[in-house]
Amino acid sequence: EEDRRVAQENLELSRMRCERRLSEKIGEAENRDCLELLAQICLGLGKALAMEGKGEEAVVEYNKVLNIRKRIFRHDSRQLAETYYTIASEIATANGKKADVLSTLLESAKILEDCFTKAVGNYEESVSEEGKIFIRAKRELAIPDKSDTSEIRDLRSFLGKIYDRVSLLCAS
Repeated sequence: EEDRRVAQENLELSRMRCERRLSEKIGEAENRDCLELLAQICLGLGKALAMEGKGEEAVVEYNKVLNIRKRIFRHDSRQLAETYYTIASEIATANGKKADVLSTLLESAKILEDCFTKAVGNYEESVSEEGKIFIRAKRELAIPDKSDTSEIRDLRSFLGKIYDRVSLLCAS
């Protein structure tokens, strides 16, 4: 208990330092690093609050993480989608509100679907016309495409995990 309190106090002090640093005129790269550090601090504070049974306060911290990362990453970036996914897991632990978890997971899926569509489009642009016809035919027949890039396979796998969690939430 004492260790947790000390850790939480250190996180609060770190947050104040980061916020003070951000209020100064610093370079863009340093600003981005400081924002990412602040997001990590808020995530840690959220976890600490959740462990103390303060779910609503934890969710406030998790929302700060999302807002900070929205400033850092493009709205259609994989990093932002991963943040939504992580926050959904943390919210489930913190307050268990199914609607909050579900909406956060669906936002992650929406971003990842855009990433997937772009990745497939970029891949298909680099393939010959005959290759494109072959790829489309395999997709229509639901044959796994071994020519997919690792990025596409990874996105497909991550989307599958999200869809599975959404299905479980809807079934419960």
